[in-house]
Amino acid sequence: MRALFVGRFQPFHYGHLEAIKNILKECDEVIIVVGSSQFKNTIENPFSAMERIEMIKRTLNTHHIKQFRIIKVKDFNDDNKWVETVIKKSQKFDVVYSNNTCVREILKNRGYKIRKSKSRFKINGTKIRRMMINNKNWQRFVPKEVIEVIKKVDGVKRVKKCE
Repeated sequence: MRALFVGRFQPFHYGHLEAIKNILKECDEVIIVVGSSQFKNTIENPFSAMERIEMIKRTLNTHHIKQFRIIKVKDFNDDNKWVETVIKKSQKFDVVYSNNTCVREILKNRGYKIRKSKSRFKINGTKIRRMMINNKNWQRFVPKEVIEVIKKVDGVKRVKKCE
């Protein structure tokens, strides 16, 4: 069975990692959709799609997770166009994992099985970015590979500048 896991991953954090591990307990492969792929250098989307993909790949490789594929999908402000793009780029999937109400509803209306992403980590990208702005210990919520990418691109400075 092939799963679809949709997120913006701004940045990729331990909640995402644990969700992917849990998905792979139920499915053979996960297609990771990096959403809002055209955005970067904004407070909601400070990291480019390629930076986010690097965060994800480096982390999953370190954790010896190989049953994944990553696709980029732009926001269209058109649900039908977005779904068609996801379907075309992913080729085939059986179940969708997302905690985003809008994503869940759009794909449920297309007949896909929907499941909530499971993670014991109660963290999200907005909180992590807010911690960066406020000089709090955001690093404890992200894998070391993500910290390395954020340092490499001077990501904390970028997040602060986007505020």
